[in-house]
This record gives sequence, structure tokens and C-alpha cells, in this order.
Amino acid sequence: MPQHAHLFKGKLSIPSLHIMGRRDSIVPMRDSLLLAERFSDPIVIEHGGGHVIPGDMAIAARIAAFVAHHAQVTGPGVRHG
Repeated sequence: MPQHAHLFKGKLSIPSLHIMGRRDSIVPMRDSLLLAERFSDPIVIEHGGGHVIPGDMAIAARIAAFVAHHAQVTGPGVRHG
């Protein structure tokens, strides 16, 4: 939408984790990748499934590491928003 073009200038500098399935029929992977490109340092996790967070332990470990890292960076009691 042209009236919102100013919202798409520059990249967001907040931490972002994007989990996307190659067979997602709800949110196509190309749309998820376009969203990830809006962030300055996105973490992208791809999997072979659909619109789910897979139960694969390797993926779960990556998600847990992302959350743990950013919990340490911000520290306890920090509120956002």
C-alpha cells in the first residue's frame, strides 16, 4: 500500500526468529522470507513440513538457544512494549 511505504524503509533491528516450512500452504515460504528480509539480522530456520513448528530436537535446540540468548541479553525484569 503506497500510503504505508514509509513503514518499509530501513530494517528492523530487533531480534527475530523465523521458522518456515517448505510445504506451508497457509503462509508461502516466499512470504516468510520477504518478512525475514525486513530485519537486520534475522535467524531463519527452514524445515520440510507445513505450517507447524516441527518436533525435531535439532530445531527445538536452535529455538531454545535463540530464546535463552535473548533472555540473557535483556536480563530479568525488562519489559518491552
